[in-house]
Amino acid sequence: MGGDRPDTFDRALATEQLRRIILSYPELIDRGDLAGVARLLAGVRFGAASGRNAPLIPLDQLTTRTAGEVRETYENAVILYDDGLPHTKHLVSNIDIAFADDRQTASSRCSYAVLQALDDFPLQLIIAGRYEDVFEATPEGWRLTIRREYTDLVGDLSRHVKPGVAHQLSPHG
Repeated sequence: MGGDRPDTFDRALATEQLRRIILSYPELIDRGDLAGVARLLAGVRFGAASGRNAPLIPLDQLTTRTAGEVRETYENAVILYDDGLPHTKHLVSNIDIAFADDRQTASSRCSYAVLQALDDFPLQLIIAGRYEDVFEATPEGWRLTIRREYTDLVGDLSRHVKPGVAHQLSPHG
């Protein structure tokens, strides 16, 4: 940045704000808060692909949904039990955040793994993959604008997603 204007960008603060956005999805979905998931992902350009070597999902293949559409998608896909919970634990790791030179956009990559356990379903890893996100700075703060979700490994999803959904998530499906 040039001129006499001091650099006011706080990289550590911005990084923490982006980490909080990234980590809000696991918290919301594990609590069964589909309304919160819908608020988080409403207006976000989204795409999903399967396979460890899946190529980057092109921008023109990303879809944008309203909060109502996001909620409906999750209601039609995720199994919530009598207590309103999916009985999952989404773990996010290896968060790598990069800021654009103008510091108005940022991108991140991270890995996810989902554990699940029920009385009749022993604790196990049911799915793992990665998120590739893009964020933009707004006057209100950072916001998620693009999420590409890649499924790398699939275990027993029969207790997490409704019939037909698991096949869509399979790297070989």
